Amino acid sequence: MENKESNMVWVVSLNSGTPSWSKIPWRDIVYKKEHYFYPSAPHWPKIPYNYIAFRYDGRLQSVHHIKKYELVEDVHKHIPEIRRKKLRDHYLLWLDEGFEPRKVLPNGNIWSNGRIKCMLDTLFTSKTIKEASEITKKRLK
Repeated sequence: MENKESNMVWVVSLNSGTPSWSKIPWRDIVYKKEHYFYPSAPHWPKIPYNYIAFRYDGRLQSVHHIKKYELVEDVHKHIPEIRRKKLRDHYLLWLDEGFEPRKVLPNGNIWSNGRIKCMLDTLFTSKTIKEASEITKKRLK
């Protein structure tokens, strides 16, 4: 029996700007520091999927395997460019080097900052990220 969630990808929107509490932009945190983080709060994953993908400029940009994750007291301890004690009790992800999709995969009709889940293979076989998400939902039923 296949574990249907072993190839799940969390697809998130990645801003181009620099937050007021950071000395580096969001994309540098991902692509140079090879990290991503999110709050330990309701409606956020307690255990991340095996993969995370980033989308911006209207399309999927990269997919990364998550090497490990940890609930950290202060993100600054791992990413010193982030202001001390600004991001507390966050999940911190350590990312492998990402890979790009083999074709342009536009968002489709999804909200701008929406976080969705897809099965990895659907990101390679679908026409949009929205379609990949819909196929994933059907498979999981």
